[in-house]
Amino acid sequence: MPNEITSFLASSPVFKEIPLDQLEEISPLFRIERHAAGHPVLRKGGLSEAVYFVRSGQLAVRIDRGGWKETVAYIQPPDISGELSFVRRRR
Repeated sequence: MPNEITSFLASSPVFKEIPLDQLEEISPLFRIERHAAGHPVLRKGGLSEAVYFVRSGQLAVRIDRGGWKETVAYIQPPDISGELSFVRRRR
């Protein structure tokens, strides 16, 4: 029986073509993180140390507009975030 991470990967569009036995092999490379509402996960201009797969809830993408924050997008399952910075290893 697949573990929680393997089951999630199998449900993700990114890994939909990967056989379950291969997902089980790579699942140790992943970990589950939980973040409280309002907790920053990534910051503009920073390097991402991971690719974030949104499993539940949603991430608000906010930009600073001269002292007030404007929400410009929401990232929700099965979206991912941080992938460009992580893969390119630059801001």
